[in-house]
Order: sequence, then structure tokens, then C-alpha cells
Amino acid sequence: SDLVPAQEDCLREHGRQVELLAKLGVDLIFIETMNCLREALAALTAARDTGLDVLLSFCPLAPDHLFSQEPLEEVLPQVLEAGGSALRGVLLNCAPPEVLGGMYARFASRLSGFPHGVYGHLGEPDEIIGWKLPADHNPQAYAQWVAARLKEGARLVGGCCGTTPAHIAELARLLHAGSFDNF
Repeated sequence: SDLVPAQEDCLREHGRQVELLAKLGVDLIFIETMNCLREALAALTAARDTGLDVLLSFCPLAPDHLFSQEPLEEVLPQVLEAGGSALRGVLLNCAPPEVLGGMYARFASRLSGFPHGVYGHLGEPDEIIGWKLPADHNPQAYAQWVAARLKEGARLVGGCCGTTPAHIAELARLLHAGSFDNF
């Protein structure tokens, strides 16, 4: 949170971004990869003020925190209150499935019926090729991981860094089938 601009600047910057998006006719504002509550609230306030629906996604740190070390159990109630009726869902993203899978059930339990979801990143940055995708995160393996999150109540799923069109196609197949027990 030390790298986040002063709150007034943060509100102004996020306000300008969402104002431009709203003028361009977007249907939804998706705020993602928030690392601290202060910036998430600034972005959420700006997005809410457009009158558009909003999704908000946090970049978590195991076992149950944001990167800023703020506990999710303290962050989530504040976000739900600040988002009001504009906030349509809260997600976790930009962490590997192994991290997200270990914390997702606790995260979901704190949202008591409020729409929630998850989308992991696969692999890691590589100085030579840009991004390195490990073999154990093939599209079928990722879909199996997502199926487990769906069983835990996730209703918003997708893919972050390292996922490919093949991963998303496999997720579409999974969702279209509607039965997550086969994964």
C-alpha cells in the first residue's frame, strides 16, 4: 500500500478511468488485481458513481490476506458496504491455483451468499520468453481446478496471466456441460 498514490490522487485517477469507460459505453466496470483496501475503495467509489455494475477482484496473499497484509475478514465487509447495489461480485485473482485453492473456501464463506469467484494465473514470468507455463497447468488441469471452485460456490470464473484461449475454451466446455462431477 506504500506504492498507492495519496487517496485524493487515487480517487481522481480511478475516477478519470471509469469516466472514460462509461462514456465509451461499457456495460460493466471490472476492477481487478487490487492489492490493498485503500486503493480498492477508491476504485470502487469511482466505479460505483458511474451508475454501472461493478466487479471487484483482489490479489491475495495466503493464508487469508491481501498483499498489503490486510486480513480479508476485515476487508470484505468494508468493500460490500462501499459497493452498495453497484457491486455485483467479489473475486480473487492473480495468484497460482495452489494458493487460491487453499484459501478460496474461507473467502467464499465470508461472502454469505454474495456472488463470488476466482481466476488464477498459471506459470511465472520468465526473462527470456516472457512467461513460462508449467506442464501441470494444461487446459484440462485448470478446468479441473475451476470445477472444484465451482463446487465451493464460485459463480464467476476465468483465467488470469498465463491462461490461453485453450484454457478458456476448456472452461466454456465445463460450464456448458453444467456437471462439474465429471472433472
